[in-house]
Amino acid sequence: MNKQSNIKNQRTKFLRYAELEPELLELEAAILEYTMQNQHNHNFCANAAWYGYGSGAGIHFKKGVVQLVGWRAKSDHAKMKTQTAYTLVYKYLYSLLPDCGHDGMCR
Repeated sequence: MNKQSNIKNQRTKFLRYAELEPELLELEAAILEYTMQNQHNHNFCANAAWYGYGSGAGIHFKKGVVQLVGWRAKSDHAKMKTQTAYTLVYKYLYSLLPDCGHDGMCR
């Protein structure tokens, strides 16, 4: 399975969770917008944007995931508080970020 078809398959599953927690769609849109703005940035670091450090300070997309899905989710839906939901949403949303453009390891 190539990357595009894998992302499409993940998005289909992601949308099932977004039906229960619509804020996931807002987070997805924010990541896609950030991706468009940074797709040609040679100093871009996906981890910095995801975890909110260095060049991604103030972004912290993972924080949004933790608030919406997984054990600490604010949702009342039991399905949103599962490890399965967290893992799928985490992997799908992270995959939307462009690859790191910098040389060397992520900092």
